[in-house]
Amino acid sequence: MRGRVEPYALGTFEYWKRSKHGRVFLQVTTFAMHVEHVAWDWPEREERKRAWFSPDIACRLAANDELSALIREAVSVKAPVSTPTAFVRAS
Repeated sequence: MRGRVEPYALGTFEYWKRSKHGRVFLQVTTFAMHVEHVAWDWPEREERKRAWFSPDIACRLAANDELSALIREAVSVKAPVSTPTAFVRAS
C-alpha cells in the first residue's frame, strides 16, 4: 500500500508474538494512513493475507483491547478530500 501517513502517532499497543525463538514481547506504535494505492502483488503475499473490514468488525476481530481502541481512533482521523482512510496493521 502507498499513501500519506499522519505525522503523529495514534498511540501504542503491546502484545506477545510467537517467533522461531519463542515468544517476544512487542510494543507497537500506530499511525493513521490515508491509502492512495493498493498493490495487487507484494513481496510477502504468500505470508500475509489482506482483508478489509468495517471498523466495528475490525474491533471485534482484534485480539487486543488496546488495538481495538486504536482502530476506533484511526477512524476519527479526517482524510484529505477524495482520499480513503484505512487502518493498516502489519504483523
